[in-house]
Amino acid sequence: MRLIDYVHQISSLGRCYFTSEEAEHALKLTRKALNMSLLRLKQKGLLASPAKQFYLIIPPEYASLGCLPPEQFIPHLMKYWKLPYYVCLLSAAEYYGSGHQRSQNFQVMTIRNKPDIQCGQINIRFIKRKNWDEVFVKQFNTPRSIVSVSTPEVTAMDLINYPWQSGGFHHITTVLSELFETINAQEIINLAKKSKQHTWIQRIAYILKTIGDDQLSKKLFKTLKNKKLQYIPLNPYLPKGNCPKDTELKVVINMILESDV
Repeated sequence: MRLIDYVHQISSLGRCYFTSEEAEHALKLTRKALNMSLLRLKQKGLLASPAKQFYLIIPPEYASLGCLPPEQFIPHLMKYWKLPYYVCLLSAAEYYGSGHQRSQNFQVMTIRNKPDIQCGQINIRFIKRKNWDEVFVKQFNTPRSIVSVSTPEVTAMDLINYPWQSGGFHHITTVLSELFETINAQEIINLAKKSKQHTWIQRIAYILKTIGDDQLSKKLFKTLKNKKLQYIPLNPYLPKGNCPKDTELKVVINMILESDV
């Protein structure tokens, strides 16, 4: 069997990927011969390789993209790597209708540092997370996979905790103003009660207060009633200086929030 026949065969079975080890075993080829065949099909645009020894079958509708859309193959790649994952931050917010500030990268949270991936016109950025006790996801069907995406509540928490990867606090304020239409108030309160961190709660309570949701802001801050809180800067990357303070939430207002919505 030729490699192209093998590709057609597994594609007919509904698979969009294969590994070089699988192909080598099925075709009984030497590694050198297989690599030459793989290179030829890649040059023809029939295959793409977002990771070492991991190959995607590119159908005609995605030939110009040079890759599959990331949500279609990331579940398979993460399974191949044996790593937990979820689509996060701005990429996750898009699933809930908050696409106003789209990231240039498809953002994926996992437990290890992984280098960025560029596959054709697709860019994927991996972000390391240590604590997975707070993680809750939803499953979304794609034409070639089932992808895990952080819930709206976890997405909101992550946006605050990873501001650098989320485009900064102006972007975050815009995204949250849209995202909170889909957030379940009780779910984010439960998440706040379970969380081992409290700075994100102070910051998100302030943002909610700023965009006019005083009720949820107060409910979230109430989860910290037994905590010994210190003043924290709204933007951890800027100095506190002699900035005004929100004495209720104990937030130093070291930037003026602006939403594009």
